[in-house]
Amino acid sequence: MPQVAGVALAPGLTTAVNGHGRIQVVVLLLVFALARALISWYPMDVPGAQRTSTGRTHGLLAIAAFGGAALAALRLARVLGGETQWHALAPFSATLGWIMAALLLVMALARSIPAVRSAFGGIERGFYLTAIAWFAMIGFACVLAG
Repeated sequence: MPQVAGVALAPGLTTAVNGHGRIQVVVLLLVFALARALISWYPMDVPGAQRTSTGRTHGLLAIAAFGGAALAALRLARVLGGETQWHALAPFSATLGWIMAALLLVMALARSIPAVRSAFGGIERGFYLTAIAWFAMIGFACVLAG
């Protein structure tokens, strides 16, 4: 349940990080969590089938979830860059955020390029692996700070 990570990390960051912009990170984490909580109610369309409103909603929620996580990682990197305690985590957050953003772009391309379409599931799993690594790294830092 990835949405739990987003909900759990949000209050941890509000107490552990003091930098300007942390509220934006928290909002992005909550967008991620809400989109992930709702997405299972809107299944994807069958590949190759005509698009439905349910499938479009799934796509929009996926963009909100994946985009929220990637933007949260990138924004947190900027926040941590000004921190003294967590300054060393800024490059890791930025790197994972850019990897998530790149994978999100490749997923979008996979929807429209048949040669890449067959790799969509692997690309999506790569995104989740990167996001889980980011959530774990930041969550662990919050636990240590608390």
